[in-house]
Amino acid sequence: MSDDTSQPFLFPAIRRKKITADFDGGRITSDGGVLLLAAAERRIGLADRLARLIADPRTPRRVTHGVADILRARMLAIACGYEDADDLDHLRRDPGFKLACGRLPDTGRDLCSQPTISRWENAPMIRRIRSHWPNTRLTMRGDGHYGRPEVMAWCEAHDVDYIFGLAGNSVLHRLLEPAADDIRVRRAETRAQSLRGHAEIRYGAKSWKQQRRGAARIEATTLGLDIRCVVTSLRGGNAEWLYDALYCARGQAENLIKLHKGQLASDRTSCRSPLANQVRLVLHTAAYWLMLTLRDAIPAPQPLASAEFTTLRNRLLKIAGRILETATRVRIAFAAACPEAALFRSLAISMQAAGP
Repeated sequence: MSDDTSQPFLFPAIRRKKITADFDGGRITSDGGVLLLAAAERRIGLADRLARLIADPRTPRRVTHGVADILRARMLAIACGYEDADDLDHLRRDPGFKLACGRLPDTGRDLCSQPTISRWENAPMIRRIRSHWPNTRLTMRGDGHYGRPEVMAWCEAHDVDYIFGLAGNSVLHRLLEPAADDIRVRRAETRAQSLRGHAEIRYGAKSWKQQRRGAARIEATTLGLDIRCVVTSLRGGNAEWLYDALYCARGQAENLIKLHKGQLASDRTSCRSPLANQVRLVLHTAAYWLMLTLRDAIPAPQPLASAEFTTLRNRLLKIAGRILETATRVRIAFAAACPEAALFRSLAISMQAAGP
């Protein structure tokens, strides 16, 4: 297959002037904002911190790309919208990415390639990361279809707390009837449109080997009763806290998961090895952290301070720049008509000043 990018092509003429184009503009990056991400990465030292958790069995004198360099290139690429390791085969020569990874655009060594990335995505990273937080308590939260006896038994066997939705049934309603009747009567007496209360029970389904703690939100309205239940291994907190504060306080968390999955492509777990897919998820999480650090650096009055990651990428990262390396300096020329020029400039200055 021929390389069509080496051939000039035409656009429709304007005022009888022929318009020709070619990919021969020289050292231009289409991701000039990757330098802002690089500043965010330096601020939190993410690549170095992750690299310290990974043993490198290679002979040091034969190493071309250190672990931190490999991780840094991959997470920057993911944040810029290049979720596949194959993309590094082209980005490794991109002058913007090379600068972001601490290498000169022309005379510096190219970044790591896809095979190098893939080898490290298959490295045993997760076990080492988890070993650094042995005392951290984990709590699993899920809707009703997660509340299966096998899942709860697994959590209990592995010292993982849980709170799951629990589908209503006649047994649960009978156990909750005293509390439900009290709420129903009080609503009728006060003639309120609705009245909400909470109750706690011990409940054991036929498929369970033991009884477990349950909490319920009971709401009485002019239309009748609405009862929602959860089952949990947690011992602390009352029924109201368990249901309203812990179980239902998931809206913002779900929004953040949507950013993680939908806008950083963290669901691209296409490796054959489950362990490699876990490593990929860590790298996508690192990219998420970079985007969050960049957004947090934007002053609150700015509209982009609360923008989704896709908007940040389009407005701040996908900015073309011509990069010229001379004997004494590297100059980056961004488009004069860049709509976010003022914000880009202020972020570049503030994040450099805050760095180490």
